[in-house]
This record gives sequence, C-alpha cells and structure tokens, in this order.
Amino acid sequence: MLLATASMQGQVTLSNWTQIQIPPELTGNQFSPTRMAVNSFGDLYLLDEERSLIARLPADGDNARIAGGWGETDELFTSGSDLTAAPGLDVLIVDSDTHRLLKFDRQLNFLEELDLLSTDKPVEFPSAVARNHAGEVLVASDSEADLTLMNIGGTVISVMGGENYGTDRFVDINSVAINSTNEIGLIDSDNRFLVLSRNGRMLWRRSLNMELKFIETTGNEWLVGTVNGEFFIVGQDSQAEVMQESLTQWAVSDMALANGTVYILEEGSGHIFQAQLIYAE
Repeated sequence: MLLATASMQGQVTLSNWTQIQIPPELTGNQFSPTRMAVNSFGDLYLLDEERSLIARLPADGDNARIAGGWGETDELFTSGSDLTAAPGLDVLIVDSDTHRLLKFDRQLNFLEELDLLSTDKPVEFPSAVARNHAGEVLVASDSEADLTLMNIGGTVISVMGGENYGTDRFVDINSVAINSTNEIGLIDSDNRFLVLSRNGRMLWRRSLNMELKFIETTGNEWLVGTVNGEFFIVGQDSQAEVMQESLTQWAVSDMALANGTVYILEEGSGHIFQAQLIYAE
C-alpha cells in the first residue's frame, strides 16, 4: 500500500530481514530485553526492565557485557524505562521510580547519575529519553506528560507540552526522537505525530490513522513504526509506507535506527532482526 503524496521523493524499501545472533548469556531465563538502542558504530544496547540490567552487543562481534542491577544508587536502577545511545559514545538510561538519569560510557562503565527531581524543573517518573548532537538531553515525564530539554548537568533549557500548549498539550507520550537539525518528533496517544523546535515551538502536527509506537530519525526524515512491524516515512505534508521485501511475522517490542539500518526487537523472544533502508532513485 502506497500512501505517499507527490512530494515524496521515490519509494523507500526495507531489504530482507536477517536475524542477529545473540550470545547465550543474553537469552532465555538470564536476560529478557524489552528496549533497545544502537550507536553510530553499530553497537547494540539492550535493556532488561524486569532484571534492571543493560547489555552491550558490540558490532565487531566481541564479547557481550552486562551492567546494572537492582538498586537506587550509581549504576543500579529499579525500573529502567528507556535508553539512548546515539549520537555520541555515551549511553543514557532513565530510571522511572527513582527519577534518575544514568550515564555509562560506550563499554557500559558507569560514569555518573543525575537526580531529575533536583533540576530547575523537576522531572517525575521519566518514561523516555533522547539526545541531540549538542549533547543536550530530552526527557519525557510520565506523570506530567511533558518534555524537558536540559544539558547533561541538569540545567533546563525548555519545557514542552504543558497546559500553556492548549489543545496541543501532550496526553500520553509514547516515543521521542531528535533529528539532525535538532527538531523534536514525538508520538502522542498512539496516533498523534508532532514536531517541535529545540525551544518547544510547535512546527507542525498530524493525526495518523494508525497505532504508532516507535519513532526514529534518518537525517531530517522521520521513520515511525507500529507494534505489527509496519513502517512509514512521515513529513509535514506526506506519508509513505516503507515497503518490505519480506513481511514481518512478529510483534515488535522496540526499534532502533543507525546508518541506514533498522533494528527491531521481537516481543517475548528477545530476538533481534535487521534490514537496510533502500531509497529508490
């Protein structure tokens, strides 16, 4: 099904999905990933919310590393709700119940933590996190349904989506991403797609007739996905389904994108698949 308007520049296709081999220590009863992120080097980071663990699966095939554990200080966390690994070499996790932002290096050595309740504008129950190319961090609050942009030290730059947004006020933030020009894209209440400037000015919005759960960015474009493994490139005045050479037959728990490769995490099994985005000339 092609949903593009005339403004779309050619069809986008996903190559055949291939499964990524996962070491035994990251499977079965030892590790059950529910969230995923990837950095610009192709290293995959997997978050096991139930066991409060994070794992690194290096792109070069080197041994996996597991960090974290249950607790409320340093590298320990109780309810990791989201993570981000790109851009940059650091990995960030938000821990919802302890209202913290945790920072690790690329090898998952713990670096520092930030108490989000101690910032200029306290962030309660963080549910999503993203980072721009300037190193600024965007955190979604589950209790307030708003977004706070801050530097890594906790100085708040802007707060978005609150009561002053009127009918554009956020309701239920599902996923956030930041593109190469620092524009912020988010999925709100499954089918509402909004794009804002770095300072929180509403640039454009669309209501999409589908249940969206995931958002990633490739350059200035937005790639959105559903739990059923459908993907769409969305612009202000355009929307096109990403055609797939092989149809997905699984439920998607999370997705990630780096260097033109889309990664999906299968719900339940923890299997990871990858495919290349192909742009028609």
